[in-house]
Amino acid sequence: MATMQRSLSDHIEQYLGTIQCAWVKSDEGKEIPFHVLKCSGGQVDQATAFATIGLSNFPLMPLAADQEQMIRHELLILTPTSFGNRNIPALLQQLGLDALKRNTGYVRGEVVEREGLLFKGAPFSAFYVAPPNILPDEFAVYTPDPGHRIVFAWMVPITKAEAQFVRAHGWNKFEDALEAEGADMVDFDRESII
Repeated sequence: MATMQRSLSDHIEQYLGTIQCAWVKSDEGKEIPFHVLKCSGGQVDQATAFATIGLSNFPLMPLAADQEQMIRHELLILTPTSFGNRNIPALLQQLGLDALKRNTGYVRGEVVEREGLLFKGAPFSAFYVAPPNILPDEFAVYTPDPGHRIVFAWMVPITKAEAQFVRAHGWNKFEDALEAEGADMVDFDRESII
């Protein structure tokens, strides 16, 4: 598995930039079964990337009952470079541990609500699970060997109104609205599109 993780880290650095540091324990000092990486200088201008590595070691059940293939994924949050670390590593740890606890992967269009606001001074209270379409298509799925796919899930911060819109109208309409508004989903100062 170490070889796969080395190759996966190479894949991450190719698109997200040089790994600056890694969180291997929670804020309370507890061991967690995956790491959170901070990368800079990647292919998204003026952005810092935070991604899990090692979460894909655990196959998870799909959310939809009609899907049979297990999900192996890593989670990604992109922030403005000026945003700093804040609580991003802890949020990714919580999201990853929640997926492991429920034994279910995150899927496109899912809304993951958190208690309170995600970040101080920003209006976001939930994450929207999206494909990382801000990056080249080759980044989204990493295939270390035949039959083994690792999918990157972009955890996009959204407002309460946007979360309600997704639940009421579906992810297709939400993504259409984002495109129509030209929303920059890496801008944490952006206004709600709803």
